[in-house]
Amino acid sequence: MTAPAQTSVTLYGILDEGFQFNTNAKHVVNGVNVGGRQLTVDSINGLNGSRWGFRGAEDLGGGTRAIFDVQGGINLNTGAFAQGGTPFGRTTYVGLSNKTYGTVTLGRQYDLVVAYVQPVTSTGYIGGSTTFGHPVDLDNLVNTLRVNNSIKYASPDFGGLSFGAEASLGGSRAISVAAAVTRLVHLMSTVPSRSVPASTSSRIRPAQPPERDCSLTM
Repeated sequence: MTAPAQTSVTLYGILDEGFQFNTNAKHVVNGVNVGGRQLTVDSINGLNGSRWGFRGAEDLGGGTRAIFDVQGGINLNTGAFAQGGTPFGRTTYVGLSNKTYGTVTLGRQYDLVVAYVQPVTSTGYIGGSTTFGHPVDLDNLVNTLRVNNSIKYASPDFGGLSFGAEASLGGSRAISVAAAVTRLVHLMSTVPSRSVPASTSSRIRPAQPPERDCSLTM
């Protein structure tokens, strides 16, 4: 007997609103920056920028699924789209995923820094898109850069080893390759604290769960 194909579509989002207080805001008078205090309301540059989207998957059989994710940033204070006004500027892709062979996706996607480097940084361990970012996000650890017209491959987990590759065929041309070893990190995070020197245990933190969103699955 063949089980019926499983299909799911999830509508999700995050609303993040807060106050931003700048004690030395740029205020130019007669060509001179005299500074000043500034209080603004912000829903884009907080710990998790406001967004909405929908993602889905359909079981094609044989361990293969068709997947998609369409996600856009929003400004709660003006109603405008974020990411330069692009309606679905955060991520938009479609692809195939297989338990044995990995996942191939096409569209506007994050580069491999987000998937393979960010999880072992302060941003990945503690969370927050801007708390531990570097100036102008020069290394993309807070997800500023997306790659248009990209093809991405992500391998399954081979006993703690995973790897990926990504290439852009136009627009923002880019090629990147990355790999990660998670087995060692997992073993370190489960070592009892009494058996680890204080100078080392203070630097070892178990991975935190991904940022939570409000979702409705249909």
